[in-house]
Amino acid sequence: MKTIIANDGTELQVSDCDHLFLSGYSWGPDGRGYYRCTNRGTWNGHKICGKRLHWFIVQLMGLVTPKGFEIDHIDRNKANNQRCNLRVVSKELQMQNRSIHKDNTSGFIGVCFHKQANKWMASISINNKQKHLGYFTTPEEASKIFQAARKIRDTKEIKRCEEVIKG
Repeated sequence: MKTIIANDGTELQVSDCDHLFLSGYSWGPDGRGYYRCTNRGTWNGHKICGKRLHWFIVQLMGLVTPKGFEIDHIDRNKANNQRCNLRVVSKELQMQNRSIHKDNTSGFIGVCFHKQANKWMASISINNKQKHLGYFTTPEEASKIFQAARKIRDTKEIKRCEEVIKG
C-alpha cells in the first residue's frame, strides 16, 4: 500500500501497482467525500477531469461497471482506494454497506426494539423488501440472526454481480 497526497492534504491509499500511474494526476475532494481527478485531458478515450479515483482503479483492473452497478468501498473509507477494498456491486448491495444510523437504539444494524412484542426484532432487506427474522430477548441475539442472514444474502448477491460483470 502506498499513499498519494490529495489537494486538501488527505492521504489517499492505493495499491502499489497503481501508485506510479495515479500519482501523475492531481486529486481533489468532491462534495460527497470522494476524490476526483482535477487534471484536464483524456485517458483510454475518456475525459479524465472529474472522474473519481476509484473509477480509474476499476478501469486499471480491467473491470466494467454495468448499468445499475456501482463501485463500493468495502470498508466505507473513501480515501482507501486499494484494489482489495473496491468491488463492483449492484446498487442494492452497495446500499447495504452502511454504518449504523444516528437514531439507532440497539447498537446493531438490522435490530430494533418492538414495543408491542416487548422484544428485540431483527429484519433484513432482500430485493428492496423488508423480511422479518424474528423476535429476541436481547439485541445481541437479534444481531446474530441478522448477521447470519446478511452473510447468506450478500454471498448470493455477490455471486449474481460477478455473473453480470463477467457477461
